[in-house]
Amino acid sequence: MEALRKVILIGCLIYGIYGLVSWFELGFFIPPFPIKPILFTVFLIAYILVSRADFSPLLRISLLIWMTSLIFVGQYFVELFFDYRTIDFYLNNIEPFVLMGSLAAFIALVYTMVKEMNYLPYQTIILVGLAALLIPLTILLKDQIVFDYGIITSAFLFFIFDRIRKVESTSEMHLKVLYVMYGVASITFMERITYIF
Repeated sequence: MEALRKVILIGCLIYGIYGLVSWFELGFFIPPFPIKPILFTVFLIAYILVSRADFSPLLRISLLIWMTSLIFVGQYFVELFFDYRTIDFYLNNIEPFVLMGSLAAFIALVYTMVKEMNYLPYQTIILVGLAALLIPLTILLKDQIVFDYGIITSAFLFFIFDRIRKVESTSEMHLKVLYVMYGVASITFMERITYIF
């Protein structure tokens, strides 16, 4: 588990430091967009390697589907392998379905985490309600921004709720999933900050 934490921390630092270097050189923060899906792939591989002994099929499957589909959301990963016409076809015809699949897997992940971690009723309603609200808002706005901020908000709420729990400490199996979620939320937050400034 320590290896997973270190991989995610190093990935977030690489992403953030590259953006800060661009800020000092160019005058504005530009994170390295093309390496975002590569870092997500590294996070996924690290999670798979350290969680072989964990037994929670729905949790693992929902995380694997969420991360795999999240890697293919946007053109950055596809740009590495295909020409312009294929990328255009992908973005217009396939990517919306990949985004919805990623969204559905994220909702399943949040629901499974909340159920297995025995959160209080109000915490369950907040987290699952927020995740379920992502579907109509993403469809209505037809943009990934709602999903990105949903990931960031959910990870932040998991962090807060995990810190205020008085019952017991979080199991190692759930901590691994939370680390991946925190890493994805951190990188997504750094990317979304560039659009604000």
